[in-house]
Amino acid sequence: MGKSAVARSLARALSGTLVREAYERLEPPLALDFADGPTLAALQRRLLEEESRRFKEAEGQRTQGGDVVLDTGFLGPLTYSAGLAHLEPAWAAALGSVGRAVLRRVRDDRLGLADRTIYLDLEARAVAWRVAGDPVGHPPERAALHARVHSWERYLWLDRFPSVCEGRLEVIRADRPVESLVQTVLRRLARPGSLPHPRPLEAARVVRSFLR
Repeated sequence: MGKSAVARSLARALSGTLVREAYERLEPPLALDFADGPTLAALQRRLLEEESRRFKEAEGQRTQGGDVVLDTGFLGPLTYSAGLAHLEPAWAAALGSVGRAVLRRVRDDRLGLADRTIYLDLEARAVAWRVAGDPVGHPPERAALHARVHSWERYLWLDRFPSVCEGRLEVIRADRPVESLVQTVLRRLARPGSLPHPRPLEAARVVRSFLR
């Protein structure tokens, strides 16, 4: 059991709304395979369309006063493309295309940040094991690549994100049962003090930091 199980349990504990990750919402399912930069960029733009729908749904629930739990944030297509470009410069053009699409959505208030990001941190071996166990979401021939990309995504979230978005990140070791993780998240969320809802300018700073 992983992040989706934690997200479901957290939403129940908060009596809130769960917003599933973009990939799981697509019908028919999107093939996560790509042979070249244009194919990758097209795939990520399709996911971004769904991320924008998720964002609007979450914003609607938030403005009504309810708690909203996201199963993954809205920037997955960007961080994955950034990881690929870091590993192999040939993907840089695709990253540029995805980055521009993300920034347009942020400027138009069609994409943004969560109030708080909970990062469930796993060792690289555990990540590789989970990727290998998900042949639908991660084609077996790309399992090793996904695990390597995750290492760069981890750096983006744990190093770059806090440097431009102070106070919005909670890092929790994920090598524990779901209920233990949920209780830890609830304690973190209950700490005194609150943050203002993130504005587009803050989201744009994060996106640009991920594109460096």
